[in-house]
Amino acid sequence: PWGIDQLPDGSFLVTERPGRLRHVTADGTVHDPIEGVPEVYNAAPETGWAAQAGLLDVKAGPDFATDRMVYLTYSKPMGDGMSVTAAARGVLSEDMTQLTEVEDIWVQSPPSDAAMHYGSRLVFPGDGTVFITTGEHFTEQYRDYGKVIRVNLDGSIPDDNPFVGREGDDAIWSLGHRNIQGADLAPDGSLFVVEHGPAGGDEINKPAPGLNYGWPLVSYGE
Repeated sequence: PWGIDQLPDGSFLVTERPGRLRHVTADGTVHDPIEGVPEVYNAAPETGWAAQAGLLDVKAGPDFATDRMVYLTYSKPMGDGMSVTAAARGVLSEDMTQLTEVEDIWVQSPPSDAAMHYGSRLVFPGDGTVFITTGEHFTEQYRDYGKVIRVNLDGSIPDDNPFVGREGDDAIWSLGHRNIQGADLAPDGSLFVVEHGPAGGDEINKPAPGLNYGWPLVSYGE
């Protein structure tokens, strides 16, 4: 298991990294994998470290009670051993067995040949947008690597994002992050993230729009 979210009826959706999404009842009954999940890139990095690519976070959408929309992040295969972090959404059937109308709402760019450090968490701040956290793929800071991304629920760009109008950067909320695998809202609605450092130097940050949090030029993770 990699991600988990509780549904209004007290049951759970659970992702399993190799690419399975399961419904688990409140009493612990585990059902067969839900059909319709996007194809994931499920591979271990060539370094020999544990596999990190696959199906990642899951969240019931903010209007799940009426539209049954479920959001996922995953390692999306891009061919020739390349992959990216992507976020998708789909409608969960009433019997909890199938996702339909599945579509990507955000896809990282450019593709990476490093099957590691994908992030990736989903957070709904309650304003009709979703935060998507990413990793840096254990490499330099390319366009969408090591960023907090903010898009509308359908994948369109919010008008008040900090880099709107700057080609390729419209979806970026903050930058200079490493591998963000923890994210949540504080009681006052502020976003907090946890990013893994390379030498025990994990960080807790409070990403503000347009700010740079230092990796890899200032914050070395030591």
